Amino acid sequence: LFPAVYDFSAKMTLDEIIEKMISKTNEVLYPFYGTINAQGKTVQQVMTVASLLEKEGVTYEDRTKIASVFYNRIAEDMPLQTDISVLYALGEHKEFISIKETEVESPYNLYVNKGFGPGPFNSPSLEAIKAALNPVESSYLFFLADTDTGKVYFADTYEEHLELKEKYIDSKLEK
Repeated sequence: LFPAVYDFSAKMTLDEIIEKMISKTNEVLYPFYGTINAQGKTVQQVMTVASLLEKEGVTYEDRTKIASVFYNRIAEDMPLQTDISVLYALGEHKEFISIKETEVESPYNLYVNKGFGPGPFNSPSLEAIKAALNPVESSYLFFLADTDTGKVYFADTYEEHLELKEKYIDSKLEK
């Protein structure tokens, strides 16, 4: 359901409200159906990636790079391993998740399940949808964010990722 401002009357039924929101989603996505089809993706896949980008990135540039990571991981038959999926599966929000939490049993947990999962994790913005359709060309397979600065760091290899993790996350936790 597309996030927007809607006019509802007190007389509307729940079905009418949902139908109006679905109609708005279709209206927003309509210009992109050809691109989605040309890329060999489904609307559900694009909306799922966009929903992850909505929470994983702040800027459009970061979101296009994160989209690249997700599509590269899918192409390599790797799980997406996104914290957003674990938080959704847990039904809570927090800054960090534990190793134990990445093992939660849920089809939405993309640490243990490969692919896009059952569907979107939220209602993504138009910017996130555009980023999902326009990933940068890269060989990135990993990313992490410095939660103090908001800067996102990308890596091609697990070794590079671990170095970035030590520098921007672990060293701060040790203080």
